[in-house]
Amino acid sequence: MNDTLKTIAKRYSCRAFTDKAISNSNLDAIAEAGIQAPSGINRQNWQIIIVKDRALLSEMETEGMQVMMSFQIKPFITA
Repeated sequence: MNDTLKTIAKRYSCRAFTDKAISNSNLDAIAEAGIQAPSGINRQNWQIIIVKDRALLSEMETEGMQVMMSFQIKPFITA
């Protein structure tokens, strides 16, 4: 198995978050990695927005969950 597949196989989802703020240097590194990610048809029109305001983050989460809940999920039917 190549390194990429090994990395994918070892990934995990973290749902245990802390209130500890991420340093600006780490946020910059994450944003830079996002900017370097490939884009469809090489358009490279990324917009990365870093939100630190906890009240705004909470509001965005609430709104996002409401939008997700409004989607009608269609059952997957196999032939």
